[in-house]
Amino acid sequence: MASKIQQVKDHINSQIERRIYNPGQMIASESELVKRTGASRTTVRIALRDLVDRGVLYKEKGRGTFVAIRPRYSAFRWGCGFTKEAQRLGLTPSTIWASIARQEADSELAAKFKVDPGTPVWFVCRVRGLDGVPFVYNEEYFLYSQCPELDKHYASGSIYEYLAKFGIRFAMTDQLMSAVAASAKVAGKLGVAKSTPLIMVNGLSRMRNGLPFNCGTMFYRTDKYKITESIGEK
Repeated sequence: MASKIQQVKDHINSQIERRIYNPGQMIASESELVKRTGASRTTVRIALRDLVDRGVLYKEKGRGTFVAIRPRYSAFRWGCGFTKEAQRLGLTPSTIWASIARQEADSELAAKFKVDPGTPVWFVCRVRGLDGVPFVYNEEYFLYSQCPELDKHYASGSIYEYLAKFGIRFAMTDQLMSAVAASAKVAGKLGVAKSTPLIMVNGLSRMRNGLPFNCGTMFYRTDKYKITESIGEK
């Protein structure tokens, strides 16, 4: 049986799918959702927060909670957190291969993290999959001081969810995207032929307080799944 939190989310998602709530429309208040679902106010708030984090809803202070305007294309969006994005599409995320090593930041990496050269960092390499198919190869760095207990076990799951336990929450990512041909190394990790066209993304992620916590390079396949980026005026 689904948890109470999931039941509340299912109720709201059902209302959206049935067009009872439309993009830009305010949904029922917390009090009304408590009455309709039989859940506690705390449970309703947790469910709403999760749907906001997933981009299904958004909040306006002093007004209420609204249905987000969704992208036109239901395809993979980068920079949103791999696990959450896969789940949004109804796909099963996995880590097909992972390695982790402690290193010292060189001058270039230290500048990105705004720390001194020689500061300890984690170097994490992973192949992430969608429904068992290799989709992206990542080479990423995390500050050791922020997650000293990070190991291969945690790296094999959602690192963002692991970091959230320590109050480290993703806020935004600066990304530089390029079209590249797969090197022999990357091709081997993704199970494609050498020189296969890939999208390379160099990214720097920041916490909600503006401090960087993660940077690296990702190589995405585009032969199995489409990748989109939605841009809107704020």
